[in-house]
Amino acid sequence: LRAYTDLPAFLLEEGPVGMTINLVPSLADQLEDFAEGRVIDRHFRLCQALSLGHDEAMRDAFALHAAPAPRPMRPLPYLDELRAKNAAHAAPTLAEAIDSCVLFHLSWVGFTAFQEPEVQALFKKGRGYGRDELTTLLELSRRFAAGVLPRLREAQEQGAVHLTATPYYHP
Repeated sequence: LRAYTDLPAFLLEEGPVGMTINLVPSLADQLEDFAEGRVIDRHFRLCQALSLGHDEAMRDAFALHAAPAPRPMRPLPYLDELRAKNAAHAAPTLAEAIDSCVLFHLSWVGFTAFQEPEVQALFKKGRGYGRDELTTLLELSRRFAAGVLPRLREAQEQGAVHLTATPYYHP
């Protein structure tokens, strides 16, 4: 929910800027596969398991999402608390595992996704998320992924960007 959504939004808002973007076909495929639900990464898979009531994913989800990470886009103090608990190898509660999933994904939200009312409500809440809120965030991730390529196409049609493509199979 960060750079891939923010760049097309910037291009559409600013108009012609003369930027060239090389669109790598494997990335385009990954975005489409993720948006359509054909492929998910381990972060999404563990969060989805929790949102669907598979509580056996609790420890793995917490360990992954409350692990030390590079500096996120937005600081979230409760996520720092959860990371400290994870670093101490303390067992999480189900609520902490769900919170770690939501907060991890929120910590990487870019400017475009932050404008969504659902995202703002999740930021404001700060902790104590339910499975339904986690599901909402996961669905939002897919929706934004599905919009990346159409928005880049729209930016190209408006003359805001020049798109090039790398051959799918290249050395």
